[in-house]
This record gives sequence, C-alpha cells and structure tokens, in this order.
Amino acid sequence: VRLETNVFQTNSRNSSDFIYRVLPNLTLGYALTKRTRVSANYFLLRDQYTKFDRPLSRTLQSVGFQVTHDIPLKNRANLSFGYFNRALFSTLDYIDDPPFLFDIIPSVTLTKPIGNNTVAYGSVLGQVRFRRMFDRYQEFDQFYSGGVVHRKGGWTFLADSTLASNFGRPIYRGGGNNQVIILTEEVARKISPRYPIQTYIRSQQIFNIGAPQSPGFAGFNYRIFGGVRVTVAKPPIFPIKLKDI
Repeated sequence: VRLETNVFQTNSRNSSDFIYRVLPNLTLGYALTKRTRVSANYFLLRDQYTKFDRPLSRTLQSVGFQVTHDIPLKNRANLSFGYFNRALFSTLDYIDDPPFLFDIIPSVTLTKPIGNNTVAYGSVLGQVRFRRMFDRYQEFDQFYSGGVVHRKGGWTFLADSTLASNFGRPIYRGGGNNQVIILTEEVARKISPRYPIQTYIRSQQIFNIGAPQSPGFAGFNYRIFGGVRVTVAKPPIFPIKLKDI
C-alpha cells in the first residue's frame, strides 16, 4: 500500500490517493557458465486506486527474456552487462483497447562490496519502447542510478538516486520530453528466522523537470510505501569434476 501526493503528476492542484499494489514476479533461468546466465521473466502488477479508481487503476503483465554476463574486477567488484527484451500487456480500467508495448533494455551495472555488510552500486539502463514489436517507435529512456545497500542482523537499509531522461514522440508518450529525479530510501526487517519474509517502509521523492505543461510529466510527487515482501531464490548448481583417485 502507498500514499501518493500527486497522482496525476501535474504542476498545480495536486491530488493525493491511497493505492494498493500486488506484484508477483517470477524468473526462471539457466547458468550457461559461472559468468553467463539466460532467463525468462514474468510479472503481474495491479494498482488499485481508492479515490481515483476509474481513471488510474490498471493491470500490467510483462513477459521477457534476458541474457546477463558478469566480469569480475579487482577488490571483489563486479561489472555486469545485461540485455532484456519484454512485451507489456496492459489493462487500463478506462481504456477499452490499451496499447501493446515492446521494450528493448540494455544495461550495465557495477557493484562493489564495502566491508562485509554493505554494497555500493551504479547502473546505466536504456529502454527503447515501441507500440508494436519493432514498430511505432514511442520513446527512448535512459536511467542513471547509484546507491548503497547495508544489512545488519535482520535489517536492510537502502538509499538510491535515479535520473531518468525521456525522449520520444509526444503523440505516443502523451506529453513532451522530460527528465525525472527519483530519490529512494527504504528500511526493511526480516520478521521470521525460518522464512524469507520482510516488512518494509519505502519513501520516494519524485521531481519532474522539463515538461511543466504536460500532465503525467510535471510537478513534484511524494510517495510512501508500506508492505510485505517474500523472496524465494535458488542459486545455480554447477557440475563438479572429480579427480581420479
């Protein structure tokens, strides 16, 4: 559940609302080598607005395929290259025939452990979006992120900052080109020693820049989340070559 102070992201007359979100996410993959992985991903996102149900409530489904390759660096740092293709199927409660979206998403991520409990990271991600598969180009978005994750006991602390630059065709985007600065802080607590269940609180400050006259791309928006997160993962198992005795 989250409280959002400017749900229409406009430059004035902000409207707030409570939103309930369900987000199951499944990834199934295969490790080709210790550094290269392929995987398929599916997630469903349902946002149910309380006050502005009719214009904003929506359901998204994503199906995608990803290739990731790691390059170990000095001092336990790691450089990871990724390529992700996905199809987005949306159901907007106020549109009878919502668009089908196709994304091409290359990425580069650098992670560096600091001590035993902290990891710093930086990433650059590009998203080329079409209204159909490789047809009706909509936009090219770039995301530049950096942050720190710290774990202590059952607690996890996250601080992240992201700059998103969005360029595309206004007829499909619904507004002009813009930039967005997103600051995120999160505190999570594991609530069971046996099961991977966390409660968390997340705070986000969103600054829209460059399109003050375009609803959905303007103004300041503050979000505060609270919820429960369950994560189950299995690490890859590699074959072991036994020496002859």
